[in-house]
Amino acid sequence: MKGLTNALSQSTHTGSDIGDLVYAVNNTGANIVKNQKVWLNKHNLDESESAFSQYDRIYYYKYYPIFDSNNNFSILDDMYRYKWTYNTDDKTWTISDTSITSIYTSNFFLQYHNNTYYGLNLSSWSGTGSYYNFKYNETDKEPIQQGYWINDTYKVVWVSNYIYNLINNNDSSIIYTFDFSSIRAYITTIIYKNNKILIITNNTTGNNVYWYRINLEQDYVGPDSSLTVTPLVALDNSVVRTKNVIMYYTGIENDDYLFTLDTTNDTLPKIRTLYAYKIVDNDIISAIDLQADLQALVGQSCYIFYDDRVKRLYVSTNDKIYLFTWKSGEFVNENITINPLDYITPYDTSTGFCFALSDDMTTLFLHGITTSQRGTAYAFKRKTTSDDWYAENFAQCSSLSLTGFATGETDSQGRYEVNTVLPEILKLTLNITPDITDNDISFRGEANDY
Repeated sequence: MKGLTNALSQSTHTGSDIGDLVYAVNNTGANIVKNQKVWLNKHNLDESESAFSQYDRIYYYKYYPIFDSNNNFSILDDMYRYKWTYNTDDKTWTISDTSITSIYTSNFFLQYHNNTYYGLNLSSWSGTGSYYNFKYNETDKEPIQQGYWINDTYKVVWVSNYIYNLINNNDSSIIYTFDFSSIRAYITTIIYKNNKILIITNNTTGNNVYWYRINLEQDYVGPDSSLTVTPLVALDNSVVRTKNVIMYYTGIENDDYLFTLDTTNDTLPKIRTLYAYKIVDNDIISAIDLQADLQALVGQSCYIFYDDRVKRLYVSTNDKIYLFTWKSGEFVNENITINPLDYITPYDTSTGFCFALSDDMTTLFLHGITTSQRGTAYAFKRKTTSDDWYAENFAQCSSLSLTGFATGETDSQGRYEVNTVLPEILKLTLNITPDITDNDISFRGEANDY
């Protein structure tokens, strides 16, 4: 960069003068190379050092905790959004609630992005074929409206009988019409990801799985262009014929996994039979190659929640909790050691636990139903017995996180050497020499930014 000083800017990320030198466990899922930027995080995976419990609210339904960058979180049910805020000075929690009773009874939460919740309503399988989900954030509540949101702009709406339109909700323009009248089938699953749509219908004979190609990213709008939908394939798939409401998924490309329970209409965290599928050559088959502990839960009574934001699959039974992280095409068991029965005695054996961990895994939320009309919710701050840093390829967005650049070296334990950098600081080193011509003085130099 040349400016008034004639200084030249040179960017480099090597050398021990950048910051502290640390050695980090490689948790990126791939090799780390010299000068690669990584995020450095502490993982707290041991028993709780403190717990805060709440009894006085209903806490009777399903809960889906979403953490922010400060390890505070919100939980959503069909009546309220509860916010739990932690004061690091006096180590206390403050809880507030916002009524969202207009959302109607939901049977499961689908995803969270752009500070908005999306979930599926019980009314989705009405005899008319209407297909609904709810969309909720701080200012926008749109729960009981015909249509199924597939991102912030586009949704699929039921038209009549077995016909649905994909529309732009900003102007109600029709992008494409899905017509299943020839097989007299209604839609039960719609998944859009990476410019691909998977639709599963309740057809009991013949084709029930449909693939389409379309780009619906919000930044896609270009001059004189129009969206086009390309049907890819229609399949007669007996594997998902009776379990055709897919709850969660890692994606919809080959080698991705889909998960559901044998009943999805529960408003409580009921444990139901867990089904897992895998996409192979655009077909959907039963998954038999999952991580061993996860594979052992398939076919068992479980409660599940997948947070695509952090790629975590939460699974609980009536007496245990499990956390699996989707990394580099496979699930990794995070080996959570907390025993939920040490804190919560379930009212009966038909429900599982709702739980989630903060992005840096230092805070855990746990909920269970303890009476016929009430439940108990816990927040845990977790202690650390290991001082290891973990090098990861995604930002945890935590105040405890650092960024750094790998030097390409490792220590005797195989940990990667990383020069740390505070992410918000630009450090400049100027080597300036005067350039004097007659009575005019200018300066030349080099600026190194890190």
